[in-house]
Amino acid sequence: GYSNSSQTLHVMDRGQSLQVATRQMSGLLRTSKHSIDIAAEAKCLEVSEDNSLIFIGGGGDNPSGLPTVSAVQFDKGMALVTEQILEVDGLNIVFSMIRHQSGNILFAGGYGHVVILFFNGLAVDVLGVLGKDASSDDPVLDLRLLGNKLFILCQPSRKMQVVTLPDKGAGGGQANFRSVP
Repeated sequence: GYSNSSQTLHVMDRGQSLQVATRQMSGLLRTSKHSIDIAAEAKCLEVSEDNSLIFIGGGGDNPSGLPTVSAVQFDKGMALVTEQILEVDGLNIVFSMIRHQSGNILFAGGYGHVVILFFNGLAVDVLGVLGKDASSDDPVLDLRLLGNKLFILCQPSRKMQVVTLPDKGAGGGQANFRSVP
């Protein structure tokens, strides 16, 4: 059978000196309030704005899976801070994640959706969802930000979308989508 004890998370701290923290991820399961196997379901990582947390995205790669984003302390103890099940229709896993440079705003990609999240220091909240106009039915395997443009790569369709995010000073507004041939 599958053994999550073989999954190890290595953390490197780029402070004054290089430090490496290693933790068997199966230990994170014991602190999950939803009894989610964070270790077995981890698919992607992102670091918080202040480099104190790691955000772990994942879920079950099946129709009944629960898409999750967890925040874990970025130190040798690597304690679970919070976890959030993303209740978005049709989304059962988080394959990719990227943080916006202006704070702990995260973009999390799964099947057919990109979810916009905010970590407020205690919890992960869903701010919005970029639906099928911004991706496809395929998994969103990679996300990249360049200025106010979010690039979304879906496979196996090889579809790439570019989402133009509203400027800070524009007073909000809609994101604009376009496909890249």
